[in-house]
Amino acid sequence: MTTQPTRRTRRKFTQKQIAVLFVVAGLVLAAFYVVDRVVLNPWSMSTGGRPALSGYWQGTADFTPGGRRNVVVEFRYEFGTGTSRSHSYDPLAGTMKTCGSDGTREAHLFGDSENRSGSLFEVSTSYEGTGPGDYIFDLRGEWEGDRVGMRARYSVQLPEGQYLPSDKTTGSLAFELRRTTKATFEATCPT
Repeated sequence: MTTQPTRRTRRKFTQKQIAVLFVVAGLVLAAFYVVDRVVLNPWSMSTGGRPALSGYWQGTADFTPGGRRNVVVEFRYEFGTGTSRSHSYDPLAGTMKTCGSDGTREAHLFGDSENRSGSLFEVSTSYEGTGPGDYIFDLRGEWEGDRVGMRARYSVQLPEGQYLPSDKTTGSLAFELRRTTKATFEATCPT
């Protein structure tokens, strides 16, 4: 008498087991998110009465030559997006608008804090399209409560295609931002 080899049956997961697996995966992802926000990037949210860097900011900048411009910025936290020179992602993102009598320029911001608290940070700009206007780039910020001190480079492109200061060189710019509201951000420098 020969014995037949036993046939292995493939185990099937029940709906309950699959649901538990999804819940566990969701909890692990939520834990990564919380660790990223609370431990690695505490600047991204207001906790215990401490303000956050995230939010809306406004100020004025003096372009030389070119005059004074209003500057409004929205900083926000983005989980696991973008790339940068020194980090696998850039959790500090946002929008910056500059405006004067000659119109409005809007840039997308992306960067990261240089320290855990976010008191020192660096952001780059990405403009859609080209043409006459102000171009601010390589921004470095110092954040303390309701004040952000910014240093940046800039150039101004004239309607004739020339750049100021001259020959596509850049100038230095320092300005201060103060906390504001979303309504002020939207009303200042309308696009």
